Amino acid sequence: MFYVIYNPSARSGKGAKLWEKVKTILDEEGKDYRVYKTTPERDASYIVKTLLMFRQDTELKIMLLGGDGTLNEAIQSITENDFKRIILYYLPTGSSNDLAKAIGYTDSYDEMVRGYVRRDTFRNMDLGIVRYNHAEKPGYLKRYFAVSCGIGYDASVCEEANNSKIKKVLNKIGLGKLCYLAITVKQLIGTPRVQMTLKIDDNEEYTIDKAYFAAIMNHRYQGGGLAFCPDAVDDDGTLDICHASDIPKAKVLSILPTLYKGEHVSKPGIKIDRLKKVSIKSSLPLWVHTDGEVRTKADDITVEVLPGILKFATYKD
Repeated sequence: MFYVIYNPSARSGKGAKLWEKVKTILDEEGKDYRVYKTTPERDASYIVKTLLMFRQDTELKIMLLGGDGTLNEAIQSITENDFKRIILYYLPTGSSNDLAKAIGYTDSYDEMVRGYVRRDTFRNMDLGIVRYNHAEKPGYLKRYFAVSCGIGYDASVCEEANNSKIKKVLNKIGLGKLCYLAITVKQLIGTPRVQMTLKIDDNEEYTIDKAYFAAIMNHRYQGGGLAFCPDAVDDDGTLDICHASDIPKAKVLSILPTLYKGEHVSKPGIKIDRLKKVSIKSSLPLWVHTDGEVRTKADDITVEVLPGILKFATYKD
């Protein structure tokens, strides 16, 4: 039995049509399934939580149609123990699809769905968790992330883009990236540069001044194909971090295009490291994102890896 969760709003409202394609393939393959549609009141996290509650002590094959944000929602209600009985069958239908790009998923839903149901195999993937030691909104203690987590400039771009009415209009005509470009420039001017104190694993604390952001990556890409950490691997039991500081704002504009090929890593002010755990304190509260989803500002967070906890279905060798 497959439990299918799909986001009808994914890919600028094309999610429902993509589900019809998947439904046809599942029917042709003779597979049993139950389908659940996400809504603002019943998001993917709510649906997964309900499935876990009413189907205890059984393996759950969850087929998820959505973008990185839908995947992020889905995993929030899963406990570390419950991850053991869930296999995720991911069908990327978002606008950015950074996870799919990093893994090398095909654009063919026919190939993916038929491969999933005929192979019935999976691999283990690392998962990240951010703990909010001090957040502006009360009640925020932790969030998982499959792709990346960021504090500062990159999260500010996500926060404005997620709430942009113009972005929704441009997405419908395939010009959503123009909105991101405008917001990226605007936030570069408006996001404060701060002092950050970082402690990586058991090493000594160190401080960076005039910091723009710190991005902690489980995969190579975020923000629609920007290779913040080009050497990040999702099953090595570690996370990668990229932070930028003490760079003139005019210089940042020339560095941003190099992110697409990961050529920023040698630029002055950019530092890349590998870790299992990092604590970050900033001199001001900053937006924090997990897989592009933004919930609150914080000035004290801890991020660490949960090795191999995700079971990700595979559709090819």
